[in-house]
Amino acid sequence: MSAVTLRVLLALAEPAIGLAVGAALRRRGHQVTTVSSGADALQVAGHDVIVIDAALADRPGLELALELQRRGSRAALVLLADSPSFDDCRAALHVGLRDVLSKPCGLDEVVASVERAAPKAALPSRESAAVFTRRYGANADGLDAGMRELLAQLVRWSFGPSTRARIAGATHELVDNVLRHAYPKREGSYDLRAELDGRELVVTVTDQGSGLDPIGIAVGSLADVHDGAHSGLARVAALAEDLRIEAALGRGTRVTLRFAAYRVQFDEEEAIDLSELDYLTPEMSARVLAGLRGEDEPSYNLSPALAVSVGRMLAGPTVKKSLQVALWS
Repeated sequence: MSAVTLRVLLALAEPAIGLAVGAALRRRGHQVTTVSSGADALQVAGHDVIVIDAALADRPGLELALELQRRGSRAALVLLADSPSFDDCRAALHVGLRDVLSKPCGLDEVVASVERAAPKAALPSRESAAVFTRRYGANADGLDAGMRELLAQLVRWSFGPSTRARIAGATHELVDNVLRHAYPKREGSYDLRAELDGRELVVTVTDQGSGLDPIGIAVGSLADVHDGAHSGLARVAALAEDLRIEAALGRGTRVTLRFAAYRVQFDEEEAIDLSELDYLTPEMSARVLAGLRGEDEPSYNLSPALAVSVGRMLAGPTVKKSLQVALWS
């Protein structure tokens, strides 16, 4: 039995497969609704996870996913597809799918994907595990401390390196505005809050400044951000999915950023993308080393940091040789 009961919608082209997957999920304690068309899937709501068959007769799977999102669905989406290509997986990532499974796949694999894709809000956790909030001094030390602690929290929440870089870059721009604009002639502080809500991270930066130009922008000038009048905030808008500013002269500013938080791993023929991982598990280390030694394993796309680690493992325990191989990996 699963520790949490999920509401799951199965939109599968073949009713027999829907029955089998539904039975497996119910044995885990989940509530399951099964439909066999995109039109029927659009008629039901209130689910935590929706499994979509790419081969639905009336609507392609990715198109159905986009329509569900357009209608405000916050369910996590899992796609079942016949031999999805690298481009298919990238498209699924941009649509917002949490996982892509290649058919045929086992019942255990589907169940694991559904439970893995469940929104964080559906999982049991303490409030402190879903919300990060701190107050820092509006100075260089406060900026540095805020960014370090925010990045540490993002690691705890399992965000990949590229997403962490995007979030921290946007947040740094905002806090820099606080230092330069909210408190031009006096000391102050800023509040930094990050909240993980399912597939979305919401970051809020708040100051209580009384400067003439709080956080570098006044109410009603969002158009200036996109026109480039405030280059820092234009960069923030480019890095985030959504930017909201509430400001009043002399009364401080609150800026809210929203980031999509996806974590997808996918295969393309004989290549496996590991570039979003911070480290290799023992099992994956063994697989990567076997592949690099030509033991009929697929090739792996590694980040520079992982490539150095793999290079040292290939070289063995001799420090000098390890460093030489690592530098060329």
